[in-house]
Amino acid sequence: MIAIARYARLSKKSKRDEDKTASIDRQLSDAERFILEHNLGAVSDSAIYAEPIGTSGAAHGKRLDGVSRRPAWDKMVADAQAGRVKAICMMTPDRGSRDMFRGGLAFFELYELGVKLYFYDRGPEPLDLSDPTRKLVFQVELFGGEFYRASG
Repeated sequence: MIAIARYARLSKKSKRDEDKTASIDRQLSDAERFILEHNLGAVSDSAIYAEPIGTSGAAHGKRLDGVSRRPAWDKMVADAQAGRVKAICMMTPDRGSRDMFRGGLAFFELYELGVKLYFYDRGPEPLDLSDPTRKLVFQVELFGGEFYRASG
């Protein structure tokens, strides 16, 4: 049984106080519950990737000084490339990205590595990007996250 990595991100520091359901700890515990309820794999505290609170959903890559804008995401991807991460669970796709193009590419790269991606807001089936229609539907979902950020 493989250990499923858990990923969490919360962009607004003030939101943590307003909405405890979106907190990092809550996202991680909800992901653990989802993994166990659906018998998707093992849960390990060593497979937690959580961004510093306040990390933007649109941030990707490195700043001009070379520091990662998404250190937990970058570590998780590196671990996936090294074969240490075979599956990831997070609340929604917008936890991974609120930028439809960069986010779409980031998720697709993980998908092509064979990493199973689970979103506990949608059920126990992993993300399927196996055909153009599924890719389009997922891109539209990522558009919703970007639109929300831009309208905010």
